[in-house]
Amino acid sequence: MTDVSKNGKNSGQAGNQKLVQDTVVRKEDTSIIVARIARTGAIVGGSITLIGVIIVALLNFPPVIRYFESAATLTNIPSPTVSFTPTILPSVTPNMTLTPPPVPNSETPFTVSPSPTAPLNKMIIVLHANMTSGKAPLSVNFNASDSFMELADGSTWACSQAHLCTYTWTVNRANKQVGKPVKGSGKFSYTFSVKGTYFITAYVCRGAICNAGGITVVIK
Repeated sequence: MTDVSKNGKNSGQAGNQKLVQDTVVRKEDTSIIVARIARTGAIVGGSITLIGVIIVALLNFPPVIRYFESAATLTNIPSPTVSFTPTILPSVTPNMTLTPPPVPNSETPFTVSPSPTAPLNKMIIVLHANMTSGKAPLSVNFNASDSFMELADGSTWACSQAHLCTYTWTVNRANKQVGKPVKGSGKFSYTFSVKGTYFITAYVCRGAICNAGGITVVIK
């Protein structure tokens, strides 16, 4: 009976010791967990603090400051305004006057100026007379058929070959026209019946290209 009581008492003590040991183990485990959580929080807090320090240092770094200042300056640049004012050119009126050639008559000498429409082409007058002086009455034969047109390229067109030239003859004495202009061929004959100095003019044209040549005849 005594042995049974002792065994029961020993068993109870052993159970209490086991319970105390378990409680101590649990307290130690809780302390470890709390310590780990504290260490983790410290690490996280330190990391956050370090990140903040790095950000502040970067914001105070001179190149970064200049970058943001230049970005702000570029953002505030006003967009240019382009204006266009059309220029109206004044109208130009060509200053050109057309003067019709004079109409030959018995009072006004017939004159023809070289055509200004073809300055590179020109008419060359070749005029012959069988006599240039003599006693009245004197018949003189004139010939302008050998006249020719000289082209800009150096070639020539002879009036006698092409038969495309026109001729007008006038007789003047003392700067006055005698009779009317005579239109005809390249040959012209005239009888001088009054003493004086005469000037016979041949006007030769090939289309719009014209020129004139003359010969002086003295009648005694």
